[in-house]
Amino acid sequence: MVAKVQKAYQAELQGHFEVEETVLFLQMERHLGRLELVSELLRVHQSLRNFVKQLEEDVELHTLDGFAALLEAHVRKEERQLFVEFEKRMPAKEAVKIGREIAARLINACPRPCIDSLSH
Repeated sequence: MVAKVQKAYQAELQGHFEVEETVLFLQMERHLGRLELVSELLRVHQSLRNFVKQLEEDVELHTLDGFAALLEAHVRKEERQLFVEFEKRMPAKEAVKIGREIAARLINACPRPCIDSLSH
């Protein structure tokens, strides 16, 4: 299970986080001002990275459970809060530009499942 988590992180999550951090989050704050939600999501990205590193040394079930629970909560927060805020407040023209940039960057950053997950 640890190997699967590490592989998924390297194949999908790492690139996904990088695109969110360097495109989506930056552009949201550029257009909408500083958002505590973005700061919180950045902290969670770092916590998830820390869990992956911890799994290299600590193969305890509670570490895997903690990673899974935090990742699930993070995805739900993005779906229910971040993307809603983006759609509600981002000017339409900018949203289209940002969406295109994200799609182009995801093609290089992670495999198809990663792209599919951001498009929902």
